[in-house]
Amino acid sequence: SLFYLFIILSITYSPFKAKGLELVIREVSFLLMPLVIIYALKISKSLIKIMSIVYVLSNVLVVVYFTFKLNLLNIFLESPINFFNRRFFLEIGATDYKDWHATYIALNFLISIILIINFIFKSQAKVIKLFATLVVFFLLAFLLILNSRIIIALASLVVPVYIFFKIKGFWAKTIMTILVLVLMTSLFFISNNNKLGRLFVEPVSYYISNFNTKTLLGVRYEVQKCSFELITKKPLLGYGVGYEKKLLPSYCLEVKNFKNQYLKKYSSHNVYLSIFFNTGVFGFIALIYLLGNNLYLTIKNRKLLYASILVVFIFAFITENYFIRINGVLLFAFLNSYFYKQNMKVIE
Repeated sequence: SLFYLFIILSITYSPFKAKGLELVIREVSFLLMPLVIIYALKISKSLIKIMSIVYVLSNVLVVVYFTFKLNLLNIFLESPINFFNRRFFLEIGATDYKDWHATYIALNFLISIILIINFIFKSQAKVIKLFATLVVFFLLAFLLILNSRIIIALASLVVPVYIFFKIKGFWAKTIMTILVLVLMTSLFFISNNNKLGRLFVEPVSYYISNFNTKTLLGVRYEVQKCSFELITKKPLLGYGVGYEKKLLPSYCLEVKNFKNQYLKKYSSHNVYLSIFFNTGVFGFIALIYLLGNNLYLTIKNRKLLYASILVVFIFAFITENYFIRINGVLLFAFLNSYFYKQNMKVIE
C-alpha cells in the first residue's frame, strides 16, 4: 500500500484538493483490502471457489446482455464477414450504458478466461470441461467485439503460455504449440485480406513493419507524451493527486497544440505515468516495487495463476489508467491482496 500512502500525502500540495480527496476515497481499497484480507479475514477455499464462480458468471451475463441489447446474433447472421468490422465498442461505451468501458470489460473477460482454464485442468467431469471450454471461446470472440487491442494481444500471449505450462507431457505440449502456430498464422493471413475488428484495422504485417510506440498506442501516444514531459518538469513530488485531469489537457491543447475529441476527459491513460504525475518518483518506485516483487514471488513459488493475472495487469496498465475507476481499483486490490497472502504463507 506504500504507493497509495504517497497518493494520500500528495493531497497536501495538490492545487485541486477536493478532486484529490475524491480520488483518494475512491482508491481506499488499496489500503483497506490488504488489511482485511491478509490480517483480518480468513477466506476459505470454498468461499473463494464460490466468489470465482460468481465473478465468471457475472462476466457471462455481460456477454448475454450485450448479445441481446446490440442484436448481435441477427447482425452476425446478416453479414458474418463484416461482423467484426462493426465498432460495437462505441455503442457499449455510450452514455446510456452508464459506466461501461470496453477495455475494463475486456480485462474482466480475460481474467475470467484464465480462471476458467485453471478450473478446466482441475475438473474431472468431461461434460463440465466441454461446457467451460465453450464459455472460453465465447469470451474470446467477445474480446474481438470489444476491440481492446492491448487485451486481445495479452490474450494471444498469456492464454497459450498458461495452457502450455498446465499441459503435461512432451507430445501434448508439441501438439498444442503446433495448433497455436496454425491459429496465429491463419489470423495473420485473415488480417492481410480482411479487416477483423479494430485490432486488424491495419493488417498485422503493417504493425510488424511499423513496430514503434506511436503505432501501438495510437491516440494515447500524444497524451502520454504530454504527461511524460510534464513529469520531467516536476519529477520529485509530482503535481499532487487530482490535478492531472486539469493540467494535462491544458498542456496538450495550449502548449503542444494536440486536439482530440476525447481530450477533455483524458488522464495519462497509463497507471505508471499517472502515479508518477501525482506522487512523483517515490510513489512510482513504490508501485514498481509492488508489481516487481509480487511477480518475483509468484515465479519463485510457482504460482502460475497469479503470475498470469499479474502479467495481464502489468501490461494493461500501459494503455489505461485502471486506478481512476472503482471497478478497476477493486479488481486489482482484491486479487493482488488475496494472492499475495498465498505467497506470504509459502514464505513463512
